[in-house]
Amino acid sequence: MLADEFGVAVHAHPDDTRWFRTLADHSPAGVYCTDTQGLTTYVNPRWCEIYGNTAAGAQGQGWLDTITAEDRDGVLRAWQQAVSSASPFKMRFRLRHADDSLRHIYSTAEPVRNEQGQLQGFVGTVIDETDCVNAMRRMHESQQRLSLATDSGGIGVWDWNVQTGELFWDACMFRLYDADPQKGVPNRQAWADLLHPDDLAGTLRRLDELLKVGSPPLNTEFRVRWRDGSWHTLRAAAKVTRDAQGRALHVVGVNWDLTEMRRLAEQIAHQLAAELAEQHELLRVTLRSIGDGVITTDAHGCVQWLNPVAERLTGWRCADATGQPVAQVFCLQEQPDEGSGPVLCSRHGQRCGVEHSVAPILAADDRVLGEVLVFHDVTEQRRMAREMQYHATHDTLTGLINRREFERLLTPHLGPRQHPVRRGRYGALLLVDLDQFRLFNDACGHAAGDELLNQVSQLLQRTAPWGSLVSRMDRDEFAVLLEHATLRQAERFGRQICHQIGLLRVVHANTSYRVGASVGLVPLNHSWGSAEQLLQAADAACRAAKDGGRNRVHVWVGSDRVILERRSERHWANRLELALDQGNFELYAQRIDAAQASPGAPTGLRAEVLLRLRQADGSLELPGDFMPAAERYHLATRLDRWVLTQVLRWLRKQPSLQWLDRLNINLSGQSINDNLFQAWVLDQVERVGPEVAQHLCLEITETSAVTNLSAAAAFIDHLRQAGVHASLDDFGAGASSFGYLKQLDVDELKIDGQFIRDLISDPLDEAAVRCFIDVAKVIGISTVAEFVENDATLQRLRAMGISYVQGYLLHQPQPLAQLPAQAELTPACLQG
Repeated sequence: MLADEFGVAVHAHPDDTRWFRTLADHSPAGVYCTDTQGLTTYVNPRWCEIYGNTAAGAQGQGWLDTITAEDRDGVLRAWQQAVSSASPFKMRFRLRHADDSLRHIYSTAEPVRNEQGQLQGFVGTVIDETDCVNAMRRMHESQQRLSLATDSGGIGVWDWNVQTGELFWDACMFRLYDADPQKGVPNRQAWADLLHPDDLAGTLRRLDELLKVGSPPLNTEFRVRWRDGSWHTLRAAAKVTRDAQGRALHVVGVNWDLTEMRRLAEQIAHQLAAELAEQHELLRVTLRSIGDGVITTDAHGCVQWLNPVAERLTGWRCADATGQPVAQVFCLQEQPDEGSGPVLCSRHGQRCGVEHSVAPILAADDRVLGEVLVFHDVTEQRRMAREMQYHATHDTLTGLINRREFERLLTPHLGPRQHPVRRGRYGALLLVDLDQFRLFNDACGHAAGDELLNQVSQLLQRTAPWGSLVSRMDRDEFAVLLEHATLRQAERFGRQICHQIGLLRVVHANTSYRVGASVGLVPLNHSWGSAEQLLQAADAACRAAKDGGRNRVHVWVGSDRVILERRSERHWANRLELALDQGNFELYAQRIDAAQASPGAPTGLRAEVLLRLRQADGSLELPGDFMPAAERYHLATRLDRWVLTQVLRWLRKQPSLQWLDRLNINLSGQSINDNLFQAWVLDQVERVGPEVAQHLCLEITETSAVTNLSAAAAFIDHLRQAGVHASLDDFGAGASSFGYLKQLDVDELKIDGQFIRDLISDPLDEAAVRCFIDVAKVIGISTVAEFVENDATLQRLRAMGISYVQGYLLHQPQPLAQLPAQAELTPACLQG
């Protein structure tokens, strides 16, 4: 018999239970079993999916809990009736699924009896009809909307089954034909009898032609007679559906009543006819007063009438022009030098730009009675258009072409020299950037700056060979395209430009000022993909000229190291932006160990936080690879913010900081000189409080502090007041390192690594380091030697009295999260 778990005890083959479970578990319908009391004993997976319930939750009458309150009582009564009478159960109801959606369910169950006819239980199925119900509802709503739209618009719909001859009309069709719906849809002959005799043949012909393959849709009008004898005009439109062989299957169409529209049209026509004489005179008055010229002709193209504006523009009086060919009176010439569009030449030789249109004058039977020509003077509009075009393509200040126009004119020069447009040409592009123009503009004002720019533009136009293109690309940037110059000629011209601009003088407030220029030169000796690529190469060459000392020419070549470095930096800038957005940076740390044990010294661990960039292949990029680009593209401050935020967040998460003495964090020069960044750092330090702040040491590079020493000193003072330590990094790299110590109140000096690497072999480095250590002892601050990479250097530094040492000899950088474990280790420099 089937297993008890199904609630049914029917004698069967021993394998029937497995057959039943396999069938039920894979059934697309929900399957359930109950005992003789109607309590659920088994549900298959599809049932659980439909009900949004579990097999355990469905046991007994648990399935009733999902049924909506509106349907639950009815379902329960029907189920109890089925159980009490051992009769089939069939019902549709709604339930609330676990995902809060409303499901429409159709459930059936059949009683199961044993061989003696005794009730053993029920086996049933459930089907989710939600999609079907929703589709039926949408279709019903769509039909209602369509019916409402057609009925409210007075549009009747009909369907003709070509194969059976059956014709369907909706209710509106009966109203349009004044037919009795009780008598049914008229047949073809009865329908034809309703048509006006004058319209019958043409309508039947068009209807028959509609059935031919390739015929256009039906679109016609005809009149029908109502039972009261009145005639009504109907409009008919229809399309044919065909089978694969092209046979017509159905013609579906619509009718609507045009009677009232035609009546109104006839009424209007009568009114117009009555008013025609008055309107004709009014029209003549209007045509005489409008600003357009109007000429009318007869069917042979001879002038019949001119209004006053046409007389003035053509130079012809109406009496003289009448009977003359219109081409003699309205004489047009194409003059490209006058701008776009034709020019009207008057009888007296005067010319003006015009726009005109010509329309035929048609009789009621579509015969052409003549033409009406309307035109107006657009000379001023064309002048304004040319002026607007000029301003759109030229620089307002200098009169040179602007960047957009220059790029457009540059396009023919981008292809290879074998291209027909460039065959036999050389050519070069020079980008001229004024040196220190911003400082000059700020010192002397915009008027003096504009005067200088005008002088430069005039100089370039005078100096450039004939046929060259000169453009003002940006505020202080110009471009010159030498179309036929060789590289040597272009380079000579570039040097001449630098020399000539260097000779320019602008006098302001009795003071004479001068500027220089840097020139980037790109030869057009190979194919360029776009004007943008060519200009980028010229810009990179120009920047290289500035980096090389300004007032010089830098020639671009494909393997130019300086320019490749610039491109690499731009590439890094994009990668850094993406890394900041995606969180691809990681923090590492390297210990800073005491060089020798001393009583009273802090026992906690010191370390420096190091930034790493995780690549897509899992490798790490060091700051030396990307920080130059970050500095150049002003991303260094964003990186400093990210590092400090992550470090403070990590410190706050530590259960205790007793193991830590100081954690050093590097700050870039851009950040040190950024007032907003300084305020942000002080705010962050105040938020974490002195318990965390005392473990921070911010490293300020000596060379970055030089740019604004007073601001750096004030910033360090505020940090120290908040409990944060300060370190002067790369000490000795500047020209006045000792002088900074008088103004910067720091806790320690980090000696520049260039003095540590060759300490053993270079006596000058040894003397410098010894001097740095002695000075630090005098002012009472500690010293740190970085880049300690061998034992000999370590021992020499200890003998000199260095306070702390840092380097790969002592500790390989590791993730910041692993730093606490280092606190338990004895530094290698103190062992033994």
